[in-house]
Amino acid sequence: MTGNVIERTDLLTQREETILAHVGCGRSNKEIARELGVSPETIKSNLKRIFLKLSADTRAQAVARAMDLGLFGSSISDGVTQELFRFYGSGISVASLTR
Repeated sequence: MTGNVIERTDLLTQREETILAHVGCGRSNKEIARELGVSPETIKSNLKRIFLKLSADTRAQAVARAMDLGLFGSSISDGVTQELFRFYGSGISVASLTR
């Protein structure tokens, strides 16, 4: 990674995208782990790598950056956006989460 620019080789793996989509839908690490058949510690480890790759400090920032980069299909992005608005309220914008 060079500064805040994400290079092609630093994009998320399919597994990381799946985990991040679950995060965007408001699921906890335990819920994601149960769904994917892994331990919550595995999810936590994956999230640390995701945060690093996306230069994110929070779950919401990571999801917003992934959406900005087009890493989710449109149906997943729509669902994630709905969950973000539900959680943070209608006054939140994706741009504000990426700061």
